[in-house]
Amino acid sequence: MTTKIRYSYIKSTVNSLFINLKISSYPIDITNIFSKFQNCRLVSYSRHMKKYNLSEKEVILHFGSDEGCTIYNAKMNRYLVFYNDLNDYYKTPPRRRWTVAHELGHILLNHLTITNKVQIFRNGLTDTEYNWLEAEANRFASLLLANPIILYKLNIKNNIDIMKFCKLSEEASQYRYNDYLK
Repeated sequence: MTTKIRYSYIKSTVNSLFINLKISSYPIDITNIFSKFQNCRLVSYSRHMKKYNLSEKEVILHFGSDEGCTIYNAKMNRYLVFYNDLNDYYKTPPRRRWTVAHELGHILLNHLTITNKVQIFRNGLTDTEYNWLEAEANRFASLLLANPIILYKLNIKNNIDIMKFCKLSEEASQYRYNDYLK
């Protein structure tokens, strides 16, 4: 398995998504995009917690992430994407949008099939593999939610413009703005 970030592949995957789903405006409605994939389902931590009578801590321990995760069933070719709606920081719409876009990146970049994993756990991969998968999913989310070409067309001037147009958190919009300036 290569651990070199596939920038062209990620860009092509995001561009295909824009074209195939006829995405033509910002902010991206990530929940609507998710609904277009018949083999993907979004589930909140709170729903999972109630269904299995778990505490917040147990849910986070179970998934190995306080943000979100994706579980893949290869036999059925189905993905369940879980996101944290319990924590004040992670449940904000901008943060949740980023988490869901990041998890969609794992799916569309075939991370779970490449690694032959049902879930991407830090302890199930080498640090190099884990960092590579996370970097690719973050790149995917950034191109989907705040694409530099679209930012240019929107004539953005600072990270506040990105927050406004793309509905990203202050932290994510600052990263996107720094990337945009490059």
